[in-house]
Amino acid sequence: MLIATVFVLSAFVGILPAAQAAANALNVSEILKAFDAQGIPLSDGTRAHTDLLAMNPNTAVTAILKLPGDPVAVVKSQMPDMQLSAAQKDAIKAELKARQGALIPTIESLGGRVVAQYQVAYNGIAIQIPRSKLAGLAQLNAVVSVSPVQAFSPAHTTTLPFLGVPQVWGGTPGFRGEGMKIAIIDTGIDYTHANFGGPGTVAAFETAFANSALPADPSMFGPDAPKVKGGTDLVGDAYTGLNTEVPDPNPLDCNGHGSHTAGTAGGFGVTSAGATYTGPYDASTFSGSFKIGPGVAPLADLYSVRVFGCSGFTSSQNVVTAIEWAVDHDMDVISMSLGSDFGTTADVSVEASNNAALAGTIVVAAAGNAGPSPYIVSSPGIAARAISVAADDATASFPGATVALSTGTTLTTINANGISPLPSAALKIAVLRNADGTPSLGCDPAEYTNFPGGVAGMLVVTQRGTCARVARAIYGEMAGAAAVAMVNNGPGYPPFEGPITSNPDTGIPFTVTIPFLGVLLSDGPTLVSADAGTGTLGATTIANPGFKAFASFSSAGPQDLNSALKPDIVAPGVSVQSTLIGSGTEGARFSGTSMATPHVAGIAALVREAHPSWTVAEVKAAILNTGSSDLVAGYLVRRGGTGVVQPIPATETNVIAYFDRGAVSLNLGFRELGHAF
Repeated sequence: MLIATVFVLSAFVGILPAAQAAANALNVSEILKAFDAQGIPLSDGTRAHTDLLAMNPNTAVTAILKLPGDPVAVVKSQMPDMQLSAAQKDAIKAELKARQGALIPTIESLGGRVVAQYQVAYNGIAIQIPRSKLAGLAQLNAVVSVSPVQAFSPAHTTTLPFLGVPQVWGGTPGFRGEGMKIAIIDTGIDYTHANFGGPGTVAAFETAFANSALPADPSMFGPDAPKVKGGTDLVGDAYTGLNTEVPDPNPLDCNGHGSHTAGTAGGFGVTSAGATYTGPYDASTFSGSFKIGPGVAPLADLYSVRVFGCSGFTSSQNVVTAIEWAVDHDMDVISMSLGSDFGTTADVSVEASNNAALAGTIVVAAAGNAGPSPYIVSSPGIAARAISVAADDATASFPGATVALSTGTTLTTINANGISPLPSAALKIAVLRNADGTPSLGCDPAEYTNFPGGVAGMLVVTQRGTCARVARAIYGEMAGAAAVAMVNNGPGYPPFEGPITSNPDTGIPFTVTIPFLGVLLSDGPTLVSADAGTGTLGATTIANPGFKAFASFSSAGPQDLNSALKPDIVAPGVSVQSTLIGSGTEGARFSGTSMATPHVAGIAALVREAHPSWTVAEVKAAILNTGSSDLVAGYLVRRGGTGVVQPIPATETNVIAYFDRGAVSLNLGFRELGHAF
């Protein structure tokens, strides 16, 4: 009797959406200074770096006007059951759009034009207008604030340079994945996203999702599509792992995990303007600004093989079927960010993976997220011929913010959503408190709106706990706060969030444009004691104490039974930026060995491109032989195999060592070890 193994996704250790956002609302003079200080792109493609007040007043700038009235998301959050009917949503949008429309003639009379209108997550209008007219708009009763449009550079533009991938692209002859086929065995791929050459609109995704049981649009999925050249859905949207699969030919992602991993392996990249990046892919690529940086093998073809529904788990039978599909369709690389903890060589997916490697397909799989205990590494990654990937942290530092208190003390915080510029004025401090006077968690929107005198323009102080961390920033901005600070409930700083575009507790979209600061637990009493005083913010940088260290969640080996080396290699897997499903152009930060796996899958494609005649065992050997244990702080063989993957030597090497059975475990570098386990 064959018992199917249950597989889960090897990621989602935190979901941190990323998006382009506007800066905090400023007064009229600071609006103009903000455009200058940040070098905001102007409508003619140039950038402003001198005093805008002394420049040509007719130069057009882009700004967002915030208008009075709550958007759909805010109204929905205030409903007792957090539900709105379609008719209610339409009515709210219609009313807000009418109010916005009344302002448009004024904008146009000042020489401006409307770029976009928002009624769901934000009530406002994006405009381009002569710089000299901004002050006039800010004085209108119908305008709450005027904010410059900001561009963010997310963490994905850190992981690839950390590994040296751009140098592989720009070398001689240079390898970018041309002609390589990567099968993403996962939750599907959002092929409507700009990262995969799709239309890059929410509407395109919604249309595709409404027709997900039908064949996909061939312009976005299939041989003639720009990126996602094929695939299959083995389970259907409703599959949870506990019910019957209903396969269909359309593997559109409705979970988000697969789109994220696919973007890391081979996405085109999305520019800060929201366009699909078209190159060049070389050593200079990351000098530009991206919402989502290019994937490791940006010119490789992707194939979506879906084994998960919109939620839940899957079984070994589906994983094996997917592996068979990949082999049958001549995939060069399989990327599987999934696994079953305490993996066993008796698992059928392990045998299937070994057989796929024998057939010529490179199999890359996640080590798992069960932590550093021995023998916990997951299957199918423990397959002798597969490459099992552990995770480390490739982020050296985070944006920070100093808070100079009126009491004379200055605190250093993490600028958790990276907002810049910070408000320049001294902000009154408002500590949210419980009925007994103790600092509150700030998990109820009413705490902000019912604060005596309101929190408009203030630095709101809360405590971490219970609700999603970023919910505090959302509730604070809804109430008009200038910034929100959250005191941590454990050692160290709270996590870096990246740009905040939705509330994880509700799923409601909301783009936060005010700073969200994370405060050390030890600094909490000092900040709380400054209640009703002021704090002045200043930009700084804080070092990441986890830089180059193993991710705490990354599963350790060795393999069961014979204690063979597993995991094989390490790649970045903490706060990695890639595709955000259904967003059109936006990105999200996920952590997990799932995020590390597609880095190695993409590198495997580059190595195969560089050495097309090599066998799977030889490609695997090149990757493992050239791993760097020196790039891992606290390196242990059982946690990280041969070290951090190194794409430059892996593609350039012509000397490899491996066993006949393909179970490579040799690093050609040298490091004196005090212990193995």
